[in-house]
Amino acid sequence: MNVQKNKVDNITPDLDESKENSLKDIIKSKDYPALANHLKEGINDYLKSDTFKNFLDFVSQFHHYSERNVRLILAQNPKTRHIASYNKWKEMDNPVKRGGKATYIYAPNPVIKRDENNKPMKDENGEVIKFMHYKLVPVFAESETTNPALLPQQIYNLPENLEDPKRFIKLYKGLESISPAPIQLTNIEGRANGYFRPSNNTIAVQEGMGEEMTLRTMIHEITHSILHTNSQASFGDPTYTRQEFEAESVSYIVSKHLGIDTSDYAFGYLSSWTNQGEKIDTFESSLATITKQAQTLIDKLDQTLEKVYTLNHPSNKFEERLEETRNRTKTKRAEPKEVTKNTDNKVVETDPKVNRPQRTR
Repeated sequence: MNVQKNKVDNITPDLDESKENSLKDIIKSKDYPALANHLKEGINDYLKSDTFKNFLDFVSQFHHYSERNVRLILAQNPKTRHIASYNKWKEMDNPVKRGGKATYIYAPNPVIKRDENNKPMKDENGEVIKFMHYKLVPVFAESETTNPALLPQQIYNLPENLEDPKRFIKLYKGLESISPAPIQLTNIEGRANGYFRPSNNTIAVQEGMGEEMTLRTMIHEITHSILHTNSQASFGDPTYTRQEFEAESVSYIVSKHLGIDTSDYAFGYLSSWTNQGEKIDTFESSLATITKQAQTLIDKLDQTLEKVYTLNHPSNKFEERLEETRNRTKTKRAEPKEVTKNTDNKVVETDPKVNRPQRTR
C-alpha cells in the first residue's frame, strides 16, 4: 500500500489554456459575478470520473475549505498539496519565497448594514446588523515557499500501514466513537458489505472482509447514519442513488485522509446524474454535502486519533514533524484483535438499506 497519501498525482482538470487565462483575468479584476459563473460552468467537468476523483482527492487534503474553495484551488493550482497564508507559512518556519505566486480563495468579509446617514443599523436586540460577503484573498502553495519539501503530516499517518493491527484497532475504535449508531461486525446474508438500519439506528458490517474494506464500509455506513437517518429510499430510485453517491464519496475522502487504499473506487453512481436527467444544481448541492460531511468526520477523527496516539504536536515546526516521521520504526504484522460477533442482529428484508449491493470490483 502506498503510504505517501498526501501526494496527488496527475491532477489535471479539463481546463484548456484559454480557460486558465480567463480565470486569471477574472481573479485579477476581482469580477465576482464572472467568477461565480466560471465555477458554475465548470461543474459539468466533475461528471467525468477522473475529474471527480481529483476533486475528492483535493477535499481529502483541503478538508478545512468549502466545496467552492476546493474547486477554486483545483482550477488555479491542480498540483498543490498544501496551502496557507503568507503569515502562516512564516509561523511554520517555511516562509514564502520572494516573488511567490499567490493562489486566491474566498474568505468571509462581514459588511455592516448602514442607513442613509451612513450609521450602522441595529436589530431589535440592539446588535449591529451585518451581512456576510466574501472576498478573494491570497494564499500560497508549498511550491512557493523556501523549502517546498517540508509539509505537515497527520499524526496518525506516521505509522507505516494498516498491516500493524494496533493501528487498525485504533482506527476502528476511532470510527466507532464518532458514529451516531452502534456498529456490529456480523455475518450478512447476500452481497452487502454493510448497511445502516434507520428503524433501530444500527450499523452492521460484514465480518471477515479485511482491515481496509472494514474501515471503508464503516465510514460509508456512518455517513448514511448521519445524512440519511429518516430515509425510506428504495433500491433503484433517484433518492437512493443520490444517497449512495454521497456516502461512497465521503468514504473515499475520509479513507484517503486516513491513508487507506482507495484505488479501486469506481463511482458507478456518478453516471446517474446524466442517465436519470438529474439537474446540475442537484449535483452541485451533493458536492457541497459531500465536502461538508467529509470535513465533519475528518475533524472529529483528527481530534479522537490525536488523543489515542497521545503524541504532542510540535509548535508548527516542519523539521520536528519530519524528524518524528524518520524516527518511527515499522511494526511486524500480527493478527487483529477478534471482535465478538453479535448473532442477534438479523437482516430484515423489508428495510430499504439492508440489501445495498456490494461495490463492483
